[in-house]
Amino acid sequence: MSCYLENKHLREAAEREMYLRREIADIEQRIDELQLELDDYDDELHKLQLDGYDDEHQFEELKAQRDHIAAELMQNSERAEDLQSELDMENTMFESVQLLKTYISEIIHKCDGDHWCLYTKHKQKNGKRRRLGKHSSKKAAEDQEKAIHAHGG
Repeated sequence: MSCYLENKHLREAAEREMYLRREIADIEQRIDELQLELDDYDDELHKLQLDGYDDEHQFEELKAQRDHIAAELMQNSERAEDLQSELDMENTMFESVQLLKTYISEIIHKCDGDHWCLYTKHKQKNGKRRRLGKHSSKKAAEDQEKAIHAHGG
């Protein structure tokens, strides 16, 4: 896998993680708001019961509104759990890509001071890797690696 594809996967994984974290934060904020509303309805219903409500219609209407908020709260809680599971899965995939990055970048090493050298993945019979190129930057070495993979190397 070329460094270009590897970096693209890392970028996509990081973007997806940021999206999921924002979604979870938004849902958790909505859950807090709903919980406060639910508490208000519970207090109002309790007060009506203690005072001996005269208007049965008002009580039933409040109870229906409370039940609607409770249902929305449940849906948001389930959605937050689903997104958290998805985030956990994405993090596992991200860690896998990070491991892959570590493996791939092992063939690009700093050599001779400020230069970067690209070596073969496999060692020769003498136990050493063959140097494929020497570059002034890591990016240049990665570009050579991309070119090698593009030509079937």
